[in-house]
Amino acid sequence: MQHITFSLLTDLTYHRDIITGAAGYARDHELPWLFSFQPDSKALLKSDEALRPDGAIVYLPTRETSPVPKNVPFPLVNVSSTSEKNQKIPSVLPDNHGIGRMAAAHLTARGYRILYSIGPATFFGKKRHEGFREYCVECEGLEVHYWDVPFPWSPESIIRTGLSPERLEEIVRETTNPPAFFLHDDDLALHFAQMAALQNLRVPFDLALMGVNNQEHVCMLNYPPRTSIQIAGEKMGYEAARLLHLQLQNKPLPNTVVNIPPSGLVERESTGYLNANEPSVRNALAFMQNHLSGNLLISDVANAIGLSRRVLEKRFQRHMGITIGRKWIEMRIEKARDMLLNTDLQLVEIAKLTGFNTSQRLATVFKQHTGLTLTQARRQIRR
Repeated sequence: MQHITFSLLTDLTYHRDIITGAAGYARDHELPWLFSFQPDSKALLKSDEALRPDGAIVYLPTRETSPVPKNVPFPLVNVSSTSEKNQKIPSVLPDNHGIGRMAAAHLTARGYRILYSIGPATFFGKKRHEGFREYCVECEGLEVHYWDVPFPWSPESIIRTGLSPERLEEIVRETTNPPAFFLHDDDLALHFAQMAALQNLRVPFDLALMGVNNQEHVCMLNYPPRTSIQIAGEKMGYEAARLLHLQLQNKPLPNTVVNIPPSGLVERESTGYLNANEPSVRNALAFMQNHLSGNLLISDVANAIGLSRRVLEKRFQRHMGITIGRKWIEMRIEKARDMLLNTDLQLVEIAKLTGFNTSQRLATVFKQHTGLTLTQARRQIRR
């Protein structure tokens, strides 16, 4: 029996996935591994001989001023990309350059042309910005604005960099086209969503936000929920366990650093309205979002933004590619899905809050658009 320890940040979704992937490798290879947890990587590396594991998968939060562990008395694999120094030991990392490119591809495909890349000046932040900028410049010929926001993230630390809520509003108001912000982490994106709310800025109509890690409990905290890139945590864990297994067998490692591409992008409403360049269409979408529980008519929307119904319908179709009536239904269905995921509200309450009046009417329209009953959707979403 071999004792394997995880020293990971288990509040992060992809770190929990790393654990799942490593356990899967041990199971697939029928390894006699006994797993345990030690949250403090520094304490683990300094532990007494009697308490030392046979091997470990660790998150090393090493900063540039901190020494890299030397002469570690047991095999380990690092899964942290906070510093180039961490890569002096076997490491399995997210492909941070690829994450940046994926973010840029999504935002530019959505039509955004005023782009901000915001993150820390650590190894992963530099790589994510590099990939983001590279795609924007080479593929689209677009300029990227960069803002370095150091750890630890908080409203106060962001403001100290000069990015106050007031400055964020200035950036938004300086252009007629909404800017898009690629935040290098979901927690950082959450702070930006809160800053935008303080200034009554509308996401995604005044600005678009997206993050990384796809931590659903963070992405869903504010409405609308935020788009985020999914890190392939299980693949990282599987590969980390493979490198650890090779070390335990005293076999050479084919690569000391392995970069795992992201598994995909989960698009949510924070970048999901195709960035309509026509201000009247954006205003119509914003009005509709703010009245999801109302039984709106298209003429109500038109009157609210000062257009005739016919003009609004033509502009909406031209800029969005679908009718305003269909978009109105889609927005309410998406809100219903959000409530099915994040609340325990009764179906009749969800119907009322999404303007369908009765749960029977909501169920009918929901199934027409998703192919699922409300009960099936709630079970599937929460699985």
